[in-house]
This record gives sequence, C-alpha cells and structure tokens, in this order.
Amino acid sequence: MFFIVGAVLFASFALNTSTFGSQVLFLGSIVLSLILFSVIPFISFLLSILIAYLISFGHYKNIITQQLKYSCQYATYGQFNHPAVKNRNKLKQYKKIFVFLLAKQYKEAYGLFMSDLTFLNVFYKNLDIIVAFTVVYFNVVDDHFLNIIFISFLIIFLVTSFKPFQFLGESDRYLDYLVVFSIFVLLVSLSEIYLYIFIFVQILLYFFTLIVYYKSSDNYGKYFLDMMKYVKDNIENKDNYKIHGILGMYINYPLSVLSGMKSLTIETNYVFNLAMNKSLMPNDKTYTNDFDYLFEKYGVNIIVANKKYLQQDIIYDFNKFNKLYENNQYIAYVRKAND
Repeated sequence: MFFIVGAVLFASFALNTSTFGSQVLFLGSIVLSLILFSVIPFISFLLSILIAYLISFGHYKNIITQQLKYSCQYATYGQFNHPAVKNRNKLKQYKKIFVFLLAKQYKEAYGLFMSDLTFLNVFYKNLDIIVAFTVVYFNVVDDHFLNIIFISFLIIFLVTSFKPFQFLGESDRYLDYLVVFSIFVLLVSLSEIYLYIFIFVQILLYFFTLIVYYKSSDNYGKYFLDMMKYVKDNIENKDNYKIHGILGMYINYPLSVLSGMKSLTIETNYVFNLAMNKSLMPNDKTYTNDFDYLFEKYGVNIIVANKKYLQQDIIYDFNKFNKLYENNQYIAYVRKAND
C-alpha cells in the first residue's frame, strides 16, 4: 500500500509537468490492469488525476483539456497529413531505404531510417531496452513484475507504431520509460565484462549519432549562427519585433534565445489551424506563405529562412520586406515600416 500511494503521488506530479508522461501513465495503467487482471493500476491512475487537480488548485483541468483537444485534432487530421508522421512505418518506406543505400544517398537513408522505420531504428535508439528485454525474456532475472512491465510497454510500443494510434506520439519514446528497469536488469544479470562491453557500445553509438547529425543536419552550424548574431546585433528596440523562421522542423524554438526577440515558434494549434486552411498552407507544408496573416495575427515582422526552403514549391513574396542579411545558406528579411 505504501508503494501504491507513493506511485499515485508521483504520478500526480508527472501529470502536471509532462503531457507525454501522462499518456504513458494512461496507457500503461490500462495495459497493466489487463495483463494483471487487476483494477489497481487503473484506479491508481484515476486517483493521481484527482490529486493532480488538487495540488495544482484546479489548473490541471486546463492542462488535460488542452491535451485532449490536441490529441483529437492530431488523431483526426494531423497524423494523416503532418510530414513528420504521415509515412511512418509504411511498407514503401522500408523499401525506399534500400533504394537510397544502393544509390549511396546515405544522408537521405539515415533521415528515413530515423524518422519512419520504427521497427528497425528501435534497435538503434533503444538498444539498452532491447538487451534488457532479451535478458528478461530468457528468465535470467526471475521477477514476475519486471516481466509484466516489459511486456506491457512492448505492447504499447507495437500499438502506437501503427497508423490508428500514431497520434499518441512516437512509439519508441514509450520504451524510454523502461530505462530505470533496464539498468536494474542489466546490473543484476550481466557479468562485469559484458557490462563494460555494453557501455562501450553505447558510447560508440552516441558519438556516431553526434557525427551523423553534424554531417547531415542543416538546422544549425556556422552560417545559421552568423545570421542570428547579425540579426541580434543590428536590430534595436527588440520589443517591437517578432521573428519567425522558414527553417527545418522545430528549429524555431532557439530563435528567441539567439535573437533576443520574441519568436513565433511552431506550436500545435498554429500549425494545424494553418494546415487545415489550404489557402494559407498549400500542400500541407509546415509553414505558411501568407506574411500579411502572420503580421496581422502575430505581429511577425522579421523572417529568417534557409534558402533551400525558399526554392521549393511554395511561392514566397518578400515585396513588403527589406533584405537584412544574407550568406551562402541563410537570408533574413525585415518588414518595411509602412507595410
């Protein structure tokens, strides 16, 4: 009873601080209850919702309401149109990676592997979980609860990997919540030499990931930082400006930090509201080309862009802007005072 009460209390903290964590608790409690033939996990989750509401003085109601709205919108529209997930785990993507490899298009192959091929990249992203699950499966650690935990999250991983449930988030992230259990399993089951080998392999994978990301990503780097430094140093009265980027997915978040100005970041309601308005977002692209709308609605008067995104099938009209800065990869515009 002591541990159940403790779990309920900590779950209530998680509900107030992590929307994804709340999804893990929700799905985990359901699957655990079904496998254990016990209502205790799910009742405990319901109690954690009550406590989350009480300790937040009612604020949790706002959190869960917004999360449910987002989930509904993503389930009915986003997962079928959002470029980040609309091709995830489709058979054609598994075939496509071999085409990239044969053509020696390694950058494209790696991007496809990491984004869409969940059933393959799990052996790369979650190697520690896979090894621990194998150890548990062969009963090296004879513990009924650990067996049930690993089986439950494997089921959640499989369910959320398929299209009807992809709106619940990246399936491999659910496995991340097995890290603590995995470390325990590995420590008590593997001999010291195998632990050192495993740690060494993990370090190699870590540095390999850093190198590949550095070589393949165009989101950061010298050209981007040079542009942002120029924008920061040459814009006075920063409170009068809001900056927006036509850049890689989710890179808008550091714009505010690097520029010293408020930024229009990619947030879900903004993206999906635009995506459902075909006049503002043709072809379901992440960014709109309606700069008047961005100015009138959000006050955006500085646009920074990666040039390669300006050369695609959306037409961007910068007639109401002056060029502020340009280098080999990036360009920045500031809206004219009278426009």
